[in-house]
Amino acid sequence: MHAYAEACRQFGRARIPYVIVGAFGISLYSEGAGMVITTGDCDLLLPADALARALDLLRGLGYDFEAGGEPLLPDPEILQGVVRARANVVAHREGVRIDLPLEIAGCDFPSLWKRRRRFRMEGVPVNVAPLEDILRSKELAARPKDRLFLETYRDALAQLLGAD
Repeated sequence: MHAYAEACRQFGRARIPYVIVGAFGISLYSEGAGMVITTGDCDLLLPADALARALDLLRGLGYDFEAGGEPLLPDPEILQGVVRARANVVAHREGVRIDLPLEIAGCDFPSLWKRRRRFRMEGVPVNVAPLEDILRSKELAARPKDRLFLETYRDALAQLLGAD
């Protein structure tokens, strides 16, 4: 089983709420339309109060962490600082990268959670943010890589939005 599917399966078993966002979330919508969108990571948006449990679970699966480019050790005070700063935590293991953002541009977790879509990834039910919200977040973030993504996949994304 792919590491992303395994992480989502374990989050589900532990009742850790998450929604998949970012390009990986878009790729799950694209599969149903016969399109292929590739990315190098999986973004699992979490509510702040679930971060500690998520890190414990992923640590048990062999992941290491960093936040702000620095190693993130299992220290409650450091973790509180990460939550206050709304810093993105990166989990990595053997070439696998899972980003654990606590926020994304223009969206809040409770709203995305209420409107999440369920997909299956390798037989595992996974929670995915609504496509429109993922795309709006990429537009609002306005990072060069997001602008390039939106430009590269403009026609495919328009088709997906029409099919959704």
